[in-house]
Amino acid sequence: MGESLVKMAAVLAAAIAMSFGAVGPGIGMGSIGKAALESMARQPELSGKTFTTMLIAMALVEALAIYCLLIALVILYANPMLG
Repeated sequence: MGESLVKMAAVLAAAIAMSFGAVGPGIGMGSIGKAALESMARQPELSGKTFTTMLIAMALVEALAIYCLLIALVILYANPMLG
């Protein structure tokens, strides 16, 4: 009974971690893209530098989603409470 309850809680925790880990970076990437496109429309001569900065910012935001995936996998497969 106790082990199945821990497994259920681990699956629920991993699902919550991945849901927040997908929604947050998705919103962040959308706002980064919006701001970059607005900047390129206002100042086309700086579009190359803006695009490079946008890609770096999106990579950093995507790292957050990868960290959430890592935490979810640790919760599921390396859980010390399951023995």
